[in-house]
Amino acid sequence: MTKFTLVLAFTVFTFGVVKTAAAQTTGQNPPITFSLLNQTAPVAEPITIFAPNKDGLFRASIYYEITQAGPFGLGDYIGPYLSYTNDSGTVISTPGLFLIPDAVVDTSGVSLFRAKANTPVTMTFSTLKTPPSGYVYDLYIYIERLQ
Repeated sequence: MTKFTLVLAFTVFTFGVVKTAAAQTTGQNPPITFSLLNQTAPVAEPITIFAPNKDGLFRASIYYEITQAGPFGLGDYIGPYLSYTNDSGTVISTPGLFLIPDAVVDTSGVSLFRAKANTPVTMTFSTLKTPPSGYVYDLYIYIERLQ
């Protein structure tokens, strides 16, 4: 390895460490990527995605896809919910991503929310009528701090 390569590698490593440390000490959460792949049942218990280290405005981009259809009754649906705590208390919201998993389909949506520091942002699913079975889905959530 040449002297130039070593100096370049050291500089890149040092800058990366300093940048990461600065983000942690200024209270900035990095973007959060969360995914559930090849799922065969709705998530029954809330899953904590992250807890912001300071109050802030966030944007959650969600992509939800049924990759294998299953039997489902008329009026049945499944969809993800985000829960968070803002100044008014715990809020449950959904970006309108409900699907009837009797076909291979996908949907996406965006949800803006304000969350208080050190309170969990969670995700769970809701179903109507019959617990679904025989289908497979993928869910991707990307959360970024806006303010």
